[in-house]
Amino acid sequence: RAVTTATPGGQLLLQPTALSGSRTAVVEVYVPEAESDRGVAAAWLTLAGVAVALVIGSVAVADRLGVRMVGPARRLAGAAHALGEGSLGVRVPEEGPAELRQAAVAFNSMADQVVELLANERELAADLSHRLRTPLTVLRLNAASLGEGPAAEQTRAAVEQLECEVDAIIRTAREQKPRTQADGSGAGCDAAEVVRERMEFWSALAEDEGRTARVAGVDRPVRIPVARGDLAAALDALLGNVFRHTPVGTPFAVDLHDGGEDTHSVIVLVSDAGPGIADPEAALTRGRDGAGGAPAGVGSTGLGLDIARRLAESTGGDVRIGRSVLGGTEVRLWLQLRHTGEGPVPAERRARRREKRRGRPARHGVPHSS
Repeated sequence: RAVTTATPGGQLLLQPTALSGSRTAVVEVYVPEAESDRGVAAAWLTLAGVAVALVIGSVAVADRLGVRMVGPARRLAGAAHALGEGSLGVRVPEEGPAELRQAAVAFNSMADQVVELLANERELAADLSHRLRTPLTVLRLNAASLGEGPAAEQTRAAVEQLECEVDAIIRTAREQKPRTQADGSGAGCDAAEVVRERMEFWSALAEDEGRTARVAGVDRPVRIPVARGDLAAALDALLGNVFRHTPVGTPFAVDLHDGGEDTHSVIVLVSDAGPGIADPEAALTRGRDGAGGAPAGVGSTGLGLDIARRLAESTGGDVRIGRSVLGGTEVRLWLQLRHTGEGPVPAERRARRREKRRGRPARHGVPHSS
């Protein structure tokens, strides 16, 4: 076997090697002391440098991977906290690993649904509050016939205060984002049946006030793509305006026109023989912009027209105000039949439609209802 031994000035390696003929030779290798240590330090430094570079590279890669993971997670957590504190417009960018991207998509979808539900709740509160104005109108008109006296004045003041509170609730709810269409494609009602039902309700009050009420176009079913309660609320709002803002004894009429297959639309006309509206566009704008600051007893908040406008625009139609054949105001509620399930008309289309209306000559009269 090989033997290594120290000699003066270096190391000696003896390696036996078998030869033919049973002979053995010894190979001797001598390594001076100076040669044995040459290059070792440089090798160790090189290895140390490589190790340090590997450590730094690993830390950098781990940091980048951590940021890619932690950044989206932090943004998702921050958005969740912001949404919980009421920032309904917060959304999360869909970035990072696949799992975090899926979580961001789910969060954004949840946030959209929360906004839609809240908007629907606010709109429902506004609609329910507005429907209270129908019996309030009857109560106010009955209170007006109580005559004079402290009790009568207190009753009229209480009714007026209650009306103001209901209007405040409606305005507060309407200041938020408008409701998006949530009804299914099969939602709808018979407009003729709803018109007959609401006219039967209002005809009793019309008889008490000596008003002539006429209804036409309700002799056969007319299907429209809106909920029964929504159409009833819009009719009550428009008919309530007639009773609130026209003199006692003023005739009024409701006409239902079915355009059939030619136009794929239905038109509801509510007309009266009152003094009319001087600025129809301003009346529509009051409800749309939530400007209900008219002085007490002058004009109105426009919330009744706003309910009718929202109902029409949910089908792709609109509301227009003009002069009726009776001599007063005519409110035309135009409902499209082929817009079911497509949601509300985009804001741009509504704006263009309003600009076209502004371009038409204005019809003049005396303001009474909105």
